[in-house]
Amino acid sequence: MRIEEWFNLIFVNLDGEAPPLRDSLGELPAQAEKFDFSSMKFSERRTYEMNCNWKTYIDNYLEGYHVPSVHPSLNREINYSAYTVEPHSNYVRQWTPIRGAQSGDAAPRRYQHPEPT
Repeated sequence: MRIEEWFNLIFVNLDGEAPPLRDSLGELPAQAEKFDFSSMKFSERRTYEMNCNWKTYIDNYLEGYHVPSVHPSLNREINYSAYTVEPHSNYVRQWTPIRGAQSGDAAPRRYQHPEPT
């Protein structure tokens, strides 16, 4: 077995001869450096029993087309027009900026996004 730690996460590979984890992460470490993982704390665990084909479920997760209609409260918080899906060889990165308060908003936003660099 190969066991490695990255950003306080433990990864286990049953193939002890596998390349190091870092080799398979591609650009992910550079993309994740801006997040302070060491200060994150466990909040809660939720378990859902899904009676579906796991591949279909994951495919749904890897697209954002359904966000405006299925997740309207999330859609109000993000800049959906900037929603981006970046497929990489061993992972998929999805991201979008959190939008700031808009005129006509009833309540202030809880989240603020950093200014672009």
